[in-house]
Amino acid sequence: MALSVDVVIPVFNQWELTDSCLRHLAAQTREHQAIVGDNGSTDGTREHLPRDWPEVRVLRTDGPGAFAVVCNAGAAAGSGDVIVLLNNDVDCRPDFLEQVVAPLEREPALGSVAALCTRPGGRQIDSVGITCDTTLSPFARLQGRPVAAAGSAAPVLAGPAGTAGAYRRTAWEQAGGLDEAFVAYHEDFDLALRLQALGWGTVAAPTAVCTHVGSASHGYRSYVQRRRGAFGRGYVLRRYGLLRGRAAPRTALTETIATVGDTLSSRDLAAGRGRLAGWRAARGMPTRAQPPQAIDSSITLRDAIALRRRGPEGQLAVMSPVSCSICETPLAEPTITAPDRLHGTPGRFAVAVCGSCGAGITLPPVSAPQLAAYYPEDYAPYQGRPHRVLGALSTGIRTWQGRRARQTAPVDAVVALHPGRAVDVGCGRGDIASMLAVRGWRMTGVEPSGAACAVARERGVEALQGVLAGVELERGAYDAALFRQSLEHTDDPVGDLRRIHAALRPDGVVAISVPNFGGWQSRRFRGHSFHLDLPRHRVHFTAAALERALLRAGFEDVRTSTSTSGVGLWASVQYRIFGRCLFPSGMRLHLATALCMLGLPVAVAADRLGGGDLLHAVARRPG
Repeated sequence: MALSVDVVIPVFNQWELTDSCLRHLAAQTREHQAIVGDNGSTDGTREHLPRDWPEVRVLRTDGPGAFAVVCNAGAAAGSGDVIVLLNNDVDCRPDFLEQVVAPLEREPALGSVAALCTRPGGRQIDSVGITCDTTLSPFARLQGRPVAAAGSAAPVLAGPAGTAGAYRRTAWEQAGGLDEAFVAYHEDFDLALRLQALGWGTVAAPTAVCTHVGSASHGYRSYVQRRRGAFGRGYVLRRYGLLRGRAAPRTALTETIATVGDTLSSRDLAAGRGRLAGWRAARGMPTRAQPPQAIDSSITLRDAIALRRRGPEGQLAVMSPVSCSICETPLAEPTITAPDRLHGTPGRFAVAVCGSCGAGITLPPVSAPQLAAYYPEDYAPYQGRPHRVLGALSTGIRTWQGRRARQTAPVDAVVALHPGRAVDVGCGRGDIASMLAVRGWRMTGVEPSGAACAVARERGVEALQGVLAGVELERGAYDAALFRQSLEHTDDPVGDLRRIHAALRPDGVVAISVPNFGGWQSRRFRGHSFHLDLPRHRVHFTAAALERALLRAGFEDVRTSTSTSGVGLWASVQYRIFGRCLFPSGMRLHLATALCMLGLPVAVAADRLGGGDLLHAVARRPG
């Protein structure tokens, strides 16, 4: 007998993700009813949903409230035999619903089914449900393994992750749905334990495949995310009596290590305060049963600590890329974590270093709308020409920088060519493009910021708003292309280089300038390096990584070099001393930049010891 299906999607802002999720659901081979729980969105989601998706049922709250409350309301609003929980940052394959519901139709004793969530690219597992150790510490099951391992029987499956999982309605209602005491994180794990304690079975469906962007709601290692995860952990500790009985010593040791480690690495009290609040919330409540069949006793203390290191407190599906985006070598765990020191984006971000080409990859991967949100309105390269004293100072600095750029790598390689057509990727206000236009070049710019495009057009540049993946460039039409401090801002540098390769004429030249991740400043300052610029810089290049990216994109005759910026060393020293940028915009920024220029000779002398902080490359499209 075919079971009817309700798909419940809790959302808070991130309309682009919700829209993508609904588009993938619309392509499903299985009939279903989509129910969106709008948890107080303020980004236009409320207006978009009825206009763009009239067939979707929408429940609105005055939130944002608890994840469990929104999911329970969505489930109660439906009548399907199966309730599928789906995050709005999940894109499903067309047969996803068919495959995730099939086990429930075959086995009446099953209460839930865990789907296969992959990481972007589809080659590595994000999770196949949840597993746990004897302290009831939950972990994303099979995370980081190749997709081919999704059918593995080990480790033990406790139940589906709330990211993407199916529940039989009768089992859901018998258990009472998600426990609304949880704010976010652990509620799916708690439901899995309660369902197993009631005698309902669970199974994985490795053919039910979806892709999870990950951490779209709260941000990677943000304070809110870690505190909410810790709250859930504290609540579980008390509700399941984990500080009593045989597992108590290991539980106490594990929690001490986790809390102290998070406090030291994040320099705040989110882990401790969250646990205490969760413990207090469970006061006076009856102890819940620990179903032995849901626990994997083979997970050792060392294993559990290693699994916890993969992500922030309480997050069951932390995203790491499948492999290096340049050479496709599998990545190890992140070795650098740091906050946004320039503009103060909430949370901390991580960099994993490729063992082959040496490139650094910023984690977690993000969608295009998420990346755009990291650039504030006062982001310096987007600003127009200011007035009066500030304008005069800004003009002087830009004139000096333009003259220096003309005479040094990599722009000098373009200046040396006979003027023709060129494209400047990430042209900003058009500083370099307008300088080349004055010298006879027909300049096209590609720039995400509408405000910066407007300024560039005033300066004679044909500025196209967007990113390379979304704009149309005439194939084989350009003599030169520039990436000046822009290639590091994309998660797919090889793809962007291939797009430029297609736009260049035979023997066309590409000139690139990026921060030098292999230089002494990067090695010395690490998470305090000015050029790390998390989370906006997505890929951090060494000379080997940049050369390999160009060769993979089809270029030849690659020449690399380094030089010294006026700002890098002194801004890194500032970050080391104060932990942040003291003057990110306005008059103070321009004055600080001018002072840094006066200290350029010192920076140049220091860079002779281990390479400049800027890395350049010039390459040619084969004729």
